[in-house]
Amino acid sequence: MILNEAKKKSIPVNQQSASEVCQILKLMGAGDDCYVISTDSELDGRELPLQNALEEIVGCGFGSYVSCVAGRLGYYESEEARERLSLKPDIFQPSPAIPFS
Repeated sequence: MILNEAKKKSIPVNQQSASEVCQILKLMGAGDDCYVISTDSELDGRELPLQNALEEIVGCGFGSYVSCVAGRLGYYESEEARERLSLKPDIFQPSPAIPFS
């Protein structure tokens, strides 16, 4: 996944609980439900209540992306400890075209 560096916002270490991340995302415009893409097969591809998804994801060590508002607002949980990011509009950079021979 290639993320647009200018659109990433690190979540402060003292606000990295599921409930605080949920509150931050709600203030940014998230609704009650989200779509999850995760390395955890039990979560991947599921639509869940935002709070429930974050309780399963935050701090669990799985790389996950939570789509809060499709293409506009999301949350990224890295597999690296304490790397948690909220993501604003235009979060993905276009991938370079791969020529086919």
